[in-house]
Amino acid sequence: MLSWLKNLLGMSRDDEPALREFEITVVRGVAVIRIPEAPTAEEAKRAADEVVARGLEKRRLWDFSGIPFPYSNQEVRALAEYGASIVRVPNRVAILVDDDIGYGSGRVFGAFREDGNLSQTRVFQDREEALSWLTEEI
Repeated sequence: MLSWLKNLLGMSRDDEPALREFEITVVRGVAVIRIPEAPTAEEAKRAADEVVARGLEKRRLWDFSGIPFPYSNQEVRALAEYGASIVRVPNRVAILVDDDIGYGSGRVFGAFREDGNLSQTRVFQDREEALSWLTEEI
């Protein structure tokens, strides 16, 4: 592919889409994942891989505050199944959103993500409530 076209499309040298940077911080033992703007499903998967690589998969807060929840129902299901395939320890996932659409989409994710006692998912509109739930005993 022509280099100017690759730049226009945001492609890297390996013909992979360029992924935006994400931020993972640890707050009270919780991995807080934040991707500026609306992350693609591939960016979310990359962030999940990084969380697992760092050994932070037991308690995760995906912070979508300030951005619209960016995924279709098909992408929500695919992300939930991907998360279940890479995290095989008891864990909690909190999804932080600002609006009702994000709240509903987060609940759909939780329905696909729940795995008996292995994984628990909840959606929040308040960061402190999410952190409190995540720091409770699993």
